[in-house]
Amino acid sequence: NIVRNTYFELLTLLIVIFNTLILILDEPSLNEPFTKQVIDSVNFVVLWWYIFEVLIRILAQGFTGGSGAFLRDTFNVFDFILVILISVIMILEYQGVELYGDATRMK
Repeated sequence: NIVRNTYFELLTLLIVIFNTLILILDEPSLNEPFTKQVIDSVNFVVLWWYIFEVLIRILAQGFTGGSGAFLRDTFNVFDFILVILISVIMILEYQGVELYGDATRMK
């Protein structure tokens, strides 16, 4: 089962740590366009990893049925909600919608 694979869990943990470091660098006062573009690109790639991780977990565990189903785990529900919200925010930002403040810091 890939979901419980040590390397999969380690890779996911490293991506979370890396993403945390990127979020520390991404502050509202950042005016350097190249740095901002790199941070945005990294955030986009990390979001795709999170989407992939959620999909793999859903495929491996099932979405709602059974005792080990994806939505039966509180952390999975939290991850699922965050991935949906962040995806919507990034889509809106890509469409040019101005959001109040820096909504992507929610990650």
